[in-house]
Amino acid sequence: MATKAKVKKKPKTKAIWRSGTYLKKRPPADKALKELNRIKADNAGRLVPSVVVDEARDESCVLHCCFEWDDSAAAEAHRLQQARELMNSIKIIRDNDTDSPREEVAFINVRDEVGRSYQASDKVMSDPELREQALTEALNAIEALKRRYNHLEELAEVWQAAKKLRRRAG
Repeated sequence: MATKAKVKKKPKTKAIWRSGTYLKKRPPADKALKELNRIKADNAGRLVPSVVVDEARDESCVLHCCFEWDDSAAAEAHRLQQARELMNSIKIIRDNDTDSPREEVAFINVRDEVGRSYQASDKVMSDPELREQALTEALNAIEALKRRYNHLEELAEVWQAAKKLRRRAG
């Protein structure tokens, strides 16, 4: 008597928005995923930003609300992003006459009593409160990477090291 081969059931999946997503307006994640998959299928299996924007121009597209369509507002938002990119792109090389020169960012984005601003990295590193804030944000960035790349077993040691550091930093 022949036995039937077991058919593996496809695991159920549910789409959710990543925490901290910058989109102010967004449709339900499952609808956005369905639309992105449709766009991908219509584009030879490739999902590229320019095609997504073109598709979303149609007001009936579920993704339309994810974009700023007012050109002057979008232009200003783009310039603000360019300013962030500018401030994040400058590095300095410190030659401490020790090992090899150390490369580091010139500015670090921190929160102060007024709000967020970019401060010189040496100021942030010499101020215990700002340094702690920078360390916390770095560990949060590692956690975000873990959420994104947790499936890569090769990075397990990185996640463990970050977990130990988080415990020590308290």
